[in-house]
Amino acid sequence: MQTLLSLAIALLGCLAAGAASQNPCCGPRQFQALLAIRFSPNSTYREAFSNLAFDFTRQMVASNETLIGGRLVTHQRVLVDGHRRTMYIVDHRSRECRIVALTRGVEAPCVPNNFRGEGTLHFGAGRDLLSFNSFRGRVGEFEAQVSVTKASCVPISQSVFNHRFHEVESYLNVTLGVRDPAVFRVPPECSRSGLAVSQLSQQQLRASSVLMKSFLLGF
Repeated sequence: MQTLLSLAIALLGCLAAGAASQNPCCGPRQFQALLAIRFSPNSTYREAFSNLAFDFTRQMVASNETLIGGRLVTHQRVLVDGHRRTMYIVDHRSRECRIVALTRGVEAPCVPNNFRGEGTLHFGAGRDLLSFNSFRGRVGEFEAQVSVTKASCVPISQSVFNHRFHEVESYLNVTLGVRDPAVFRVPPECSRSGLAVSQLSQQQLRASSVLMKSFLLGF
């Protein structure tokens, strides 16, 4: 136990030494990634995965999502149109579309300005080294910690937690740009006339899609 404590103290000292030179940053405006999320045990879902395409310039975000909670598995396609302030959600099984009104457009993928730097750490060793900056702050009722690459502010991970809830997001296989802009087309299931537009609370929005859980994506 003493060894673990001394390691923790040494790590905190290293972080504090490097934190003063860190400022919140903004990541790439167009990228694709595999987003993996682990939820706290008391959540409806235990884990989720998203094939994500993000384009701040077009004000569009697309996500093919799988949410897993025991026997409950949900597959859905989600499209956010920032210009229209609209989110489209299509259930892969029923092919039903939900249209949700948003209160704002797609924002730049930035570390919030009120977050403080905790220091620079590294993955790997020698020439095979990835340096990343860690930041910490509050988002509403939650404490949050984010990690982004030191050189280009590419998102690596995001943790959100309070006394009753936590989730951890990891950004994997990130590539710059969007290979196929067709991913941003409105799903045909959502083009039918007569579909109602839902007004959801912030809590309901967070529960509706993987995308709505990420402040690194501006939500």
